[in-house]
Amino acid sequence: MKKKLVYIFIILFFINTIGLSDFQDNGDGTVADRETGLVWEQGTGGAMTWENALIYCESLSLGGKDDWRLPSRNELQSIIDYTTNNPSVDIIFFPDTELLFYWSSTTDVSQSARAWYIDFENGDVSFTDKTNSYYVRAVRSGQ
Repeated sequence: MKKKLVYIFIILFFINTIGLSDFQDNGDGTVADRETGLVWEQGTGGAMTWENALIYCESLSLGGKDDWRLPSRNELQSIIDYTTNNPSVDIIFFPDTELLFYWSSTTDVSQSARAWYIDFENGDVSFTDKTNSYYVRAVRSGQ
């Protein structure tokens, strides 16, 4: 089993190296998405309320940039890999992704006290009260 996992990681590394992946590790704690043009925080911000997630992203300085923000529901959903789970994201580029919920900036239109989140265990999308504590992954627009 371990040998099989090693081979899988080698293949995934090779795919990334020759540019077949949509993602590119920028080597500075950020990941560029070649398809959307977005740049992602590679790590995971801690668990926090929605309001604190907004503050965290807006105050983040990473990769020489300080224009980070909390991603919209659609932006956050764009990095989900629905062919896998536990986590449902490319672990080569986002290795410390928690198997839990991540905030989006998108507020529920029917109740402004709730916001949408993505479950990175399986890619589910739902909404909850903004006072709950969920994880954060910041985003910025690329060049």
